[in-house]
Amino acid sequence: MIPKPNIINREHYNSVIYLSHPYGGKQENLNEINECQKLLTIMRPENLYLNPIAMFGSLYDCTTYEQGLNMTLLLLEELADEMLVCSNDWQFSKGCCTEIKYCDNRHIPYKICTLEQIRNEYEKYRKEHDKNG
Repeated sequence: MIPKPNIINREHYNSVIYLSHPYGGKQENLNEINECQKLLTIMRPENLYLNPIAMFGSLYDCTTYEQGLNMTLLLLEELADEMLVCSNDWQFSKGCCTEIKYCDNRHIPYKICTLEQIRNEYEKYRKEHDKNG
């Protein structure tokens, strides 16, 4: 008999959170958002963090800006409960500003933080968990 597969759905997560960060085809920006995703997932595994740069960054030089942005906005529209902007210079990013405006228009909640804030929160989390075993 073939075992019935487990169905994974939204009920397995408290929240699906879209991560926003400037990209511009720069590896440094990909590294930063990947670090944000990793630290947030370690601290809050009950949430699912969507990283559109990791998903679509390799298409940066073979799609138009509008095509790439539309791919990311589809994720935001269809999958995300909220958005977290993980950058202290998001206001200089056309993509981040467009995502924020999209959230405003679609009533998708968002917060703004920095990688430094996430790192600091992670250090506190690690110390607490190291202390507690």
